[in-house]
Amino acid sequence: MNAALQQRRRQVVGDVQLRQDVDSYNDNRNPSRPLQISLDFTDDVEEELLGATLAKSA
Repeated sequence: MNAALQQRRRQVVGDVQLRQDVDSYNDNRNPSRPLQISLDFTDDVEEELLGATLAKSA
């Protein structure tokens, strides 16, 4: 199970191309007004967990 979880984590990191997309946009399309984006998903994960907990208790 540990190996499967590690593999899934690597897949998630591989799926996050958002940083590269933003960097490319900022470098090529709008260098004077760069987009800012946070890749800290802590709040998003907490929100998902809270929703799952609420759904189970309903």
